[in-house]
Amino acid sequence: MNPNQMLAKIAATVSTLAETEGASESALYLTVCGCDMSTWETLRSVLLGSSLVSIKSHFVTLTPKGKEIGDKINARLAASK
Repeated sequence: MNPNQMLAKIAATVSTLAETEGASESALYLTVCGCDMSTWETLRSVLLGSSLVSIKSHFVTLTPKGKEIGDKINARLAASK
């Protein structure tokens, strides 16, 4: 997977979580990563390492930093319609 593809998955994950209370790891693994465990492990590592999400009991929520970025992405997407 090239860096642009991973960035797209990061943006999709953060922007989606910004609209929810969170999601299970399995839901993100299935939808964002297409059941590819290697991709999920990389995405998970980047999101946690960048302090964009926290994971407790396999439930993923945004940190304040992640929420801010997700909201910005969603605002840009809404403005571009």
